[in-house]
Amino acid sequence: MPVQLIAIQSLFERLAPLSLEQREAILATAAVTEEQRVELAELLHYFDLAESQSWLNATRLEGETDLRGNGAADLPGRRVGPYE
Repeated sequence: MPVQLIAIQSLFERLAPLSLEQREAILATAAVTEEQRVELAELLHYFDLAESQSWLNATRLEGETDLRGNGAADLPGRRVGPYE
């Protein structure tokens, strides 16, 4: 994975739990131009949507079971919340 993608993912993971006002304050100081700040804010919005969808998919699968009768949320690698 390219270094830039790792840095962006790390930034998003750190900003995700913050309030919108806190995010905007950090993005205002992190971005060199207004255009970059807007672009980062849009990317963060899509990151939030992806995290929400992951959480919804995991909770939807909680009631399903695998062949051994274990809940799908118990399967290795299965996410059960947005920040786990």
